[in-house]
Amino acid sequence: YINSQTRTKGWLNRRIVTLQLKTLQNNFNPHFIYNSMSLIQSLIIGNQQKKAIEVTAKLAKLNRTFLENSNSEVISLHDEIAFINDYIEMAQLRFEDDTQFQYQIHLPKNFNPKNWLIPPMILQPLVENAIKHGILSTKKQGRIDLYIREKDTQTIEIRLENLSTKSRKKLNPGMGIGIKLVQDRLS
Repeated sequence: YINSQTRTKGWLNRRIVTLQLKTLQNNFNPHFIYNSMSLIQSLIIGNQQKKAIEVTAKLAKLNRTFLENSNSEVISLHDEIAFINDYIEMAQLRFEDDTQFQYQIHLPKNFNPKNWLIPPMILQPLVENAIKHGILSTKKQGRIDLYIREKDTQTIEIRLENLSTKSRKKLNPGMGIGIKLVQDRLS
């Protein structure tokens, strides 16, 4: 009986984590697509067809990657970084008229992100918050630095620094569900 209860509890915990990931994904996708489609529409109206085509191609690539990763319990850190690079490039296109920002991902030499498996969509909510609550609140140049390093053979440390010129006052209130779900999934 105890073994059966333990297995059931383990299955339920895995199911909860899966449902939390689906919730995070469902929050990401419609909002992101809506904003991207609005950008494409404004580019077409503004007679910037070449840029509209570029944004459309990036949106298609992001959604393809998103769909591929959403059915996996874990993906390589390399794949997550590639997704984040595409996500940030898309954000830069979306906000270039309002705010410009730089970003850099710092990896130590001899660190291979292909060797690390992580749950998908761990970095995206963190980067989204850095853009939304840091970069966009400055209305000036900003910078995001993502540092990834190996602490030991089973642990990596991921640190995101948002170097903006304004205080950390929350200008864009939201539900705050992304960070909470990332914390829960990692714990």
